[in-house]
Amino acid sequence: MSPPPQAIILGSSRSFSVNPNQIEQLWHYPAFNASLTGGRVQDYLAFLHYVSQIGKYPELLIINLAPEIMVLDDNRYAVEPDALLWDYTENNNPLYPLKSNFDRITRLLSKEQLETSLQVLKVQGQPIYYDYNFDANGMGHFNTTTLSADDLNPDKLALNAWVTRFAQFHSDEYGFDQLQLILELAKQQHILVIGYMPPYYPVLRDVLETRTEFTPNINYLTGQLDDFEKEYLYGFSTSRPKKCT
Repeated sequence: MSPPPQAIILGSSRSFSVNPNQIEQLWHYPAFNASLTGGRVQDYLAFLHYVSQIGKYPELLIINLAPEIMVLDDNRYAVEPDALLWDYTENNNPLYPLKSNFDRITRLLSKEQLETSLQVLKVQGQPIYYDYNFDANGMGHFNTTTLSADDLNPDKLALNAWVTRFAQFHSDEYGFDQLQLILELAKQQHILVIGYMPPYYPVLRDVLETRTEFTPNINYLTGQLDDFEKEYLYGFSTSRPKKCT
């Protein structure tokens, strides 16, 4: 972008619909939504490392801190071994088997690169990538989904991947060290960091709260974020998750 964005939004696909125009109206900074499919906190840090090499750090960083974001997941780089973001991750292991030169040679294009290429291709003026479309500022528009009563059946939702991921609570899975590195970097570079948790669909939220360890996960996460907010009082704020109605 020219000029480069001074406000950057980072998150998963749940953050695609954060509107950079709205951020720009509120903060008077040119903004870009750099969220990525399946994004996690270690990707945020990698992206900041990347930004430091191609330009200047932003003035404002808005990050999705939902519990699924905070759980570390190196498997994404097993699915996308050619992903350039891997080169900017913290403590990346050069012996990671899927990082080998041989494996890179055998893959001309990763799944992510292929999907990104399809996304920008046009067929009679219509994007060929059907799940969502992106504006030039990175805001994603999802295709509308019509939910049936059966789709919202709690017993059916209980089998959904969003529910099964919260079946247990393991505090050691959270990547708070990665978040702290982001906050330390932000402190050094005078970046204001705003963390937020996007809402869950009300029926799904009820299933999560009644059938999984979602509440202990939320309580543990918000407790840790409270501690960070005290430590980085002048540069970090969080918005708590609320039930949408």
